[in-house]
Amino acid sequence: MHIYDFIGIGFGPANLSVAVALLEKDMLNDHSKIMFIESKPDFVWHGGMLIPEAEMQISFFKDLVTLRNPTSPFTFINYLAENGRLETFANLKNFFPRRVEYNDYLQWAAKKFENYVKYATKVIKIEPVLIEGSDVVDYLALHLQNVTTKEAEIIYAKDISLAAGISKVIPEYMSANPDIKISHSEDFLYSLETDFTDKHAKYKFVVVGSGQSAAEITMHLADEYPNAKVDLYFRTYALKPADETEFVNEIFDSDTVETFLTYDDDFREDIIENHRNTNYSVVDPKLISILYERLYYQKLIGTEQVQLHQFHELKGIDSDSKQAIFKELTDNKTVNMEFDGLFLATGYEIIATDIVKNFEEYLVYDTEDRLVLDTDYRVKTINANFKPKIFIQGASEHSHGMSETLLSLLAYRSGKIVTRLSESD
Repeated sequence: MHIYDFIGIGFGPANLSVAVALLEKDMLNDHSKIMFIESKPDFVWHGGMLIPEAEMQISFFKDLVTLRNPTSPFTFINYLAENGRLETFANLKNFFPRRVEYNDYLQWAAKKFENYVKYATKVIKIEPVLIEGSDVVDYLALHLQNVTTKEAEIIYAKDISLAAGISKVIPEYMSANPDIKISHSEDFLYSLETDFTDKHAKYKFVVVGSGQSAAEITMHLADEYPNAKVDLYFRTYALKPADETEFVNEIFDSDTVETFLTYDDDFREDIIENHRNTNYSVVDPKLISILYERLYYQKLIGTEQVQLHQFHELKGIDSDSKQAIFKELTDNKTVNMEFDGLFLATGYEIIATDIVKNFEEYLVYDTEDRLVLDTDYRVKTINANFKPKIFIQGASEHSHGMSETLLSLLAYRSGKIVTRLSESD
C-alpha cells in the first residue's frame, strides 16, 4: 500500500500557491510523495465570471508568491515577461489586471505542476487509519471518485491541505424546472453561452444581489444584449462602495494576521463586523460610477434598459408564469417580475470543513462549532495520538482575519503551511 507524504484537496489558487512553496523548499521532486486532487477537468478560476471587462480587486503584487519571494519565477511580473507583455502592461499604469488575465496567469503557473494533479476527481470521504492494535491515527484514507466515469479508488496520505473552497448559495425555493432559466453568478457566462445565444433578442433579465458580482452581471448584460431589459434588485437603499482606502486595506496584511490571532473571539468578531464593507455586499467604487453614469445617460436619450430596484427581497418563483416574486420592504407589498433569465448573485458558503466530519472526535472545535487552527493553519487535535497534519485554507476568517477567504495572503499562508510541513514533529 502506497502512502503519499502530502495531498492537497482542491487545486485552485490556494493549493497552487502551496505547490509553488513546496517547489521552493525542494519538496516537489517525487511524484510518488505529493499529489493534488481537483474536481474540475482542468484549471480554471471562477470561469463563469471571467467577464472580459472585469478587473481584479487586489493588486498583482498579491499573487501566488511575490509578497513572500519577489525573486520567484512564479510572480505575475515574470508571467508577463515570459509572455512578452511586461513593458506594455507597465504602460497601463494599473495595479489591477483584468480577471481574464489573472486567470491566464494562474493557468500558466498550474501547467507547471500538471504532473502532480489528478483532475476530474472528487474526494468523497476522508477516514483516519489506525496503527494496527493501537489507538494511534498514523495516516488518512481518501475515498476518490472520477467525476466522469464514477470510478472509485482509495489513496492514503500522511498530511493533507483542504482548499476545497466554497459552495454557491441558492435559495431552497428556486425552481428545478428546466424551462426556467435560473443560474448563480458562478455559472453566469456558461448560462449565457447555453441559453441566451441571440445577442439582439429582447430578453428580460433579472439580477438579484448588491455586491460586485451583481453589478458586473448587470453591466455585462446591458452591454452584450442592447435590446434586452435588465433589472437589478437588492434589499438595501443603494449599492455600497467597497472600502479600498490605504489604512483600512492594511487589514489584509500578514502582520495583521499575526496580531489578529492574539485577540479574543469577541474582539475579532467586532473587527470583522466593523470592516465588512471591505469585502461583503459591496461594489468597486469605479464600477458604481460607471453604472450611475449609464443610468444618467439613459435619462438623456429616453431609454430604461437598466433599472435598479432598492428595498426588494426575493421571496420565490412562480414557475407557471416565469415570474420572480419580490417583497417590497418599504410596505411589504408583493411584486412579480417576469423574466427570461434570472441571475442570482447571492454569494457563497464555506464547505471546506464538511469533509472531516467523519472523525471530528479527534479535532478541536470552538464554542461556535468551528475548527480551531494554530498560527500556521493546522487543525488542532485532541491529543498526540492523531499524527496527520490537516491544514485548512479559506475557512478561518474568525481566527485569522478577513484575508482568509480572499487571494490577498496566498503567498504568506502557503509559506506558513509548507514551513510546517518541512518540520518534523
